[in-house]
Order: sequence, then C-alpha cells, then structure tokens
Amino acid sequence: MVDNDRKTVDWTRGFVAADQVQRAIVAAEQNKKLINLAFTADVPAAQTKIFRAAAGISAWGGALEINIFTGKVQKKYPLFYAIKQMMSHLSGYTSIKQIPQKDARARVYLVSRKGEKFWVAWRDPKGVLLPEDGKPSIRVRLSTGTQAVTVEEVITQMGQEVPQSRHLTTQGSVANLTLTHAPVYIFPE
Repeated sequence: MVDNDRKTVDWTRGFVAADQVQRAIVAAEQNKKLINLAFTADVPAAQTKIFRAAAGISAWGGALEINIFTGKVQKKYPLFYAIKQMMSHLSGYTSIKQIPQKDARARVYLVSRKGEKFWVAWRDPKGVLLPEDGKPSIRVRLSTGTQAVTVEEVITQMGQEVPQSRHLTTQGSVANLTLTHAPVYIFPE
C-alpha cells in the first residue's frame, strides 16, 4: 500500500466500499439509527512510508480525495458511489430482515420499502480477505416469487459511477445466485 501498488490500492478501495455497505445493512437490520460508515476522506499523512501504514487500510478508506489546502474534492472513490447507491435503494425503507441460509457464509437480507421488497446479499468470508484470495464465492437459492430478477452489483471499481446489473430468469420462482464479498441488490421483476 505505501508503495502505491495500483492493483492493491484499487482492490482495497473496492473492499472498503463493499464492507461499508455490509455494515450499514447489518446496522439497519439491528435497528441502529446512526453509525459512522467511514472516513470522508483519505488520510494522506498515514499513507507515507514514514508511518509505514500504521493506520492499516484506514488511510486509504476514504470516500474522497480532498485537497487539504483548498478543501476541494479532487477525486471520488468507490466508497462514495457505493454509499450513494445504497442510500438510493434504502431511502424510505420500512424494515430489513435477515433471511437465514443453510450456509452461514451467505448473508441475505429482505428489505421492505413503500409496499415493495428486494434483497441484499453477499458472501461473508468469516475471516480475513486479502487481494491474493481472488473472489471466493458461494451459490445460494433465493425464493423470489417472480419469474425474473434484476441483480445489481454494489459499486466497487475505481472510475465506476454507475452500477452494473443483469437480468436473471428464475427457475420455479427461485433465483440461483453466486455471492462474493461485494453485496448485490436483487429486485423482483
């Protein structure tokens, strides 16, 4: 990280975005009204070799790069867009409930909002996840009651401002999903 290895730094920014969305969903499910999602901005001094990353990944955990002299936003990171995306989906929600799964690594939450419902799901690594681990995944079956769903991925890529989504046809109203650390929103069609 302190050597500014782009691949590692970019992976970390994506991990932070996914992790903060997970934390917010879990907090909402537990009826927590206020949580500190993350740093507004990076901590440039802690990114230097003299500090040797003593702050862990938090020095690269901000949503923004801000010019410390002018206060102007210079760059927006995946965390900024992931929180914006999440807030657009959670706006007006009335409940969030965890749906138990056979595999404890599968985290699936049913969100109710204004007479609608959708799900948020991800794979919990149940331990440390590092860049060299790739994208460990699990398969889950989700009963949706619909013939199809739209699966929208949480924004985790540098330079990405708009989420990627795909149409998925269900089999007998059951969606077969592959989950990774990055949460997905599942909307019934």
